[in-house]
Amino acid sequence: MKKHYWLFFCFILLHLASCQSDDFSVNFDSENSIEANGSLAELISRATQNPTALDDFIDRSSSTKIEFPYQLSINSGEFIELTSEEDYQLVINELQNLGANYSIQFQFPLEVSLVNYENLEVSTPENLENISSLEENSSEINCIEFVFPLQINSFTLSNEVAESRSFSNKAQFYNYLKQLQNQNGFFEFSYPIEVNVENSIVSISNLTQLETTFANLDASCFSPILFEPSPINIQFEEFILNESFIITSFTDDGEDETQEFENFEFTFLEGGVISIFNLETEMNFTGEWEINADDGDLELNLDFTDSVFGELDDDWLVVEFGNDQFILEDGNDIFIFEKN
Repeated sequence: MKKHYWLFFCFILLHLASCQSDDFSVNFDSENSIEANGSLAELISRATQNPTALDDFIDRSSSTKIEFPYQLSINSGEFIELTSEEDYQLVINELQNLGANYSIQFQFPLEVSLVNYENLEVSTPENLENISSLEENSSEINCIEFVFPLQINSFTLSNEVAESRSFSNKAQFYNYLKQLQNQNGFFEFSYPIEVNVENSIVSISNLTQLETTFANLDASCFSPILFEPSPINIQFEEFILNESFIITSFTDDGEDETQEFENFEFTFLEGGVISIFNLETEMNFTGEWEINADDGDLELNLDFTDSVFGELDDDWLVVEFGNDQFILEDGNDIFIFEKN
């Protein structure tokens, strides 16, 4: 403890000496002290902030966390009630069955919390969007937890105050670190401390051990994403690959010409090959397929050598896919494939 107070006393002397020159700066280097605006302090902040990124696949914002309980609807379907983080899996199960982009609607009013643990009541979708756009985004670390209570000794250059503080939870500690950052402060843990790393308690006796613990975290700890849809073109490829479809509707310039293709089964194979089988005559045909995703549009390019399928030769816009069907469109030409 004497060492700590000696360090802080040195801080004060150095800061007072800075009055002699506008160009004077304090260079701090101590075995166990941490600069509040340094890289290690930033990691500690990320490990103690409110975990607002965990539900990004639901609210599409890392600046807010939707507080339980609340209700949501996927693609205007039935409402699902979420009461804990375990219920996230209910939503993930639904999203995994959707091939296309999804939309989520909330039952308002609801409560959200921010990175700094502040809670706000939200009454409309517009209100939620405004909050998400204005608040600080999250970059949390999700597999290390400090064991509380914690005690630190700190010093701030802005007001020349040295103090010892004890914290009983993450919210208190996170917000105090933010305060130290704003005041160009330094702090030291009162060792030993304990951290929970992936459900295993680790005892830490000094700054070097703390730095090593963060350095050894798995990369996934820095990306707390429970569910992240694959790119739309990959989703669509997985949806059609090695699957057989029949055309249940085909409209050419407003004319219904479904019957011209009602006996054909289309199977999309590896290597961009389409195997076509006439269910009535048992004749086989082939074609080629390719998926492109440019400027936000998803396209399925079809190419057939047989003139029977000449009307299908085109670069088709994929309007929708999922629920065992996909819809293609090119101007006034629209047709629907359904899994057979």
